[in-house]
Amino acid sequence: FASDYDTKEKDRIFNIHFCQTRSDVPSSGVTTTLDRTTRREDFEKECGANAAIIGIENYYAGYPKYDRNWDFICRALPSGYYLASCAWSSFANNYKKDFNYDCPDEQVITGVKTTCDMDERDRIFKFKCCTVMKRIPAKVGLSILDHSDGKSGDSGSYSSLFAEYIVYI
Repeated sequence: FASDYDTKEKDRIFNIHFCQTRSDVPSSGVTTTLDRTTRREDFEKECGANAAIIGIENYYAGYPKYDRNWDFICRALPSGYYLASCAWSSFANNYKKDFNYDCPDEQVITGVKTTCDMDERDRIFKFKCCTVMKRIPAKVGLSILDHSDGKSGDSGSYSSLFAEYIVYI
């Protein structure tokens, strides 16, 4: 997510790039569009549980608003995958300054938060990044342990069975 501030136009020029997901993560899932933002207002937009931003559209309105409306398009991760270690960045830019922000490796953007300052006629941005993880199904096995003493007949001998649950990951 990169942006240069144009002082003449009092606007930002955005270069929004999307990376290919890891080859083991299928690119299918339910797609939703979040509600459009309102010009000249702070906003915080996050995809629902287990979804990441896959598209962004914005529309500029010059004088007198000098701001943009934003649409964020989210896609749910396919079954077998989930998001972990989610965290908001600090502000990625200062007012009227260029910036370039990427989530750390193996992470995707799941949210965008901005603060609008109309005296500055600009916005500052934060991004929520999460790590895409693959679910590893747990297999549960049952082992029967025989703790007999090997002797038979007398009242002092015993035989007992214990169940031991083993989780395989």
